[in-house]
Amino acid sequence: MTPAHLRASCAIPFGFPPVLIGGKYYVDGGLLAPVPLWAAVQMGATSAVVVDVLQFMPSLLLRASVGAFRAVAAPKVSFPNLEITWIRPSEPLGKVRDALFWNEENVRRWIALGERDAKAVWSVKRSA
Repeated sequence: MTPAHLRASCAIPFGFPPVLIGGKYYVDGGLLAPVPLWAAVQMGATSAVVVDVLQFMPSLLLRASVGAFRAVAAPKVSFPNLEITWIRPSEPLGKVRDALFWNEENVRRWIALGERDAKAVWSVKRSA
């Protein structure tokens, strides 16, 4: 790992340029595969808990751009031997500005929402 790898993990197309490593250009893989479940499977995992905080993209433009990018470029993969529990916010977390300029009220709201949504997922799982 080098500083270039860290820069590449932050390189977001149209926001931050790709980073050249070993003759290839790299960008943040989260745009195509936000959750690297392949790595969990490769390491022998049979179950995973995924916390997906960006189910609701904070802007229509961002939602459309990322959705289109994933529809065209994201690999279609499935993990039939991996039990996945998804925890997603039941309501939008706010605007982009709320993530860039944090304040205590937002953080407390996000924590409470996360606790409520996790409890809801686990209660459904237990009753199944």
